[in-house]
Amino acid sequence: MLIDGYNLIHASPKLTELAADDLEASRDELVRVMVDYAAREDVRVEVVFDAGGRPGAESREKISDLVTVTYTAQGKTADARLEQAAYESKSEQTTVVTGDYHQQKVAGGAGALRVSSREFVEELESRQTGGTGKGRPGAPKKRSRLEDRLPEDVLERLREMREKR
Repeated sequence: MLIDGYNLIHASPKLTELAADDLEASRDELVRVMVDYAAREDVRVEVVFDAGGRPGAESREKISDLVTVTYTAQGKTADARLEQAAYESKSEQTTVVTGDYHQQKVAGGAGALRVSSREFVEELESRQTGGTGKGRPGAPKKRSRLEDRLPEDVLERLREMREKR
C-alpha cells in the first residue's frame, strides 16, 4: 500500500485540525494509525511525504516490519515517488491512496488499485469504531478485482504478455 501522507492528513478532519497546530504531531499520528492498520491487515505500507523546503536526498525510515515512511528528495514530489513505486511493484498487488485524481489514473495505469484519501479515512474511522463500513453512505465498498475473477491460465498468459513489453 502506497499512501500520499499529506494528502491523507488533509482528508482527515482530526489530522487536519492537529496539523493546524503541530504538523509533526499530525504526521506522527498518521504513522501510528498506519502501523496499527498494517499489523491488523497484514499489509506493507509506505507513507510518502513531500520534502517541502527540506534540503537533501530522499530518506526512508522503517517504523515497523510493515511500515516505512519516505520523505522525498528536495524538488521531488510525493506524487512522483508514488508513481515510481506503483510501476516498480508490477509483480504484486498494490493499492495507492491519494486524493489526487491524476495520480489515481496513473496508479490505475500501472496496474495498482486506487482508493481516494477520503474513502480511506472513512474506512479507517469505521474500523476504529468497530464497524465494517457496510451500509454507511459513502463508505468504501469491497472492490471486485478482475484478477480475482479470471482463470489462472488467463492470468498467467497476461503476465507473460506484460513481461514481454
